[in-house]
Amino acid sequence: MAQPADSVVARLVHERGDWLLRCAYLLTRSRDAALDLTQDTLARAWTARERVEAADHPDRYVLRIMLNLHRTTSRRSRLREVELLEAQGLAAAADPVAAVDEQHRIAHGLALLSDRQRSVLVLRYWADFDDAAIADVIGCRRATVRSLAARGMAALKSHLEAAE
Repeated sequence: MAQPADSVVARLVHERGDWLLRCAYLLTRSRDAALDLTQDTLARAWTARERVEAADHPDRYVLRIMLNLHRTTSRRSRLREVELLEAQGLAAAADPVAAVDEQHRIAHGLALLSDRQRSVLVLRYWADFDDAAIADVIGCRRATVRSLAARGMAALKSHLEAAE
């Protein structure tokens, strides 16, 4: 059954597709991974379009899909990476590019944060969401959002100071 071109999901793709891709990039720190995550997110949103259209804030609903997909895939990839390193008897190497400039240090610092802390910081400082919107997207209380943001910023600040 064909859906009309003016569906909420189609409008999100047209109006907010680049924005979603940027969110995915900030979460994944890789262009290719961001493209994959955005495509998977939009495919899931299309499959669940009735729920997306029924949501009070469709863009938040789609962001929640993205965060859940990212969390699932990042857990799997971290487990595979650790298994490979352990099998080879190697420890995780520091990112030598991280010290090149501030953007790389920040990206590296974000990579060290937990998925939830990174999600909160991306949504707060890049997507410019308030605590209530972030709580709605990641499915927690506002106080938890504030706590995650404070701990994430402290860890990021500590990393940046150590990198200097």
